[in-house]
Parts: sequence; C-alpha cells; structure tokens
Amino acid sequence: MAKTNIDAVIGKHGVVYQRIARNKAGLVKVENEEWRARSKEDIAEGEEIEVIGVKGVTLQVRKAKEEKGIIDRLGKFIGKGEK
Repeated sequence: MAKTNIDAVIGKHGVVYQRIARNKAGLVKVENEEWRARSKEDIAEGEEIEVIGVKGVTLQVRKAKEEKGIIDRLGKFIGKGEK
C-alpha cells in the first residue's frame, strides 16, 4: 500500500515557527509546508523537530536528535591536536 501525502511526512525534519508548549499546538515548517504540530515536550521557536506521527491534520513531533552536533563536536575533539 502506498503512503499518503500525510504519511510521507513521518520521519522528516522541520523547524518550529511558533512555539510548541507541552500538549499545546504550535506551528512547524516541514518541506516548505506549514503544519500545526503538538509535542509532549516544550519546543522553542527556531528548534529543529522530527515528525513522529500524524493525528488528523496535526503533526506529532519531538525535538530532533543532535546527530550533527555530536559529529561536529567529535571532529573538533579529533582535530584539536593537529595544527
């Protein structure tokens, strides 16, 4: 069975445009589309999110994991001794 447009957004990353308070909807932008979004945690405007589900026309999101940040920090640590 093919994914619907809404299902296809699950797993995508986006950015918060209007703060999401714990269990209070805010707005996010995912792939150039604005969506209403809810989360079980507070997420500030400007933070990166990951879509974990869809309920009606509202995305269920969480803060994005900081994989890039870990790689950046590791790179700085490894490169520290080199000049």
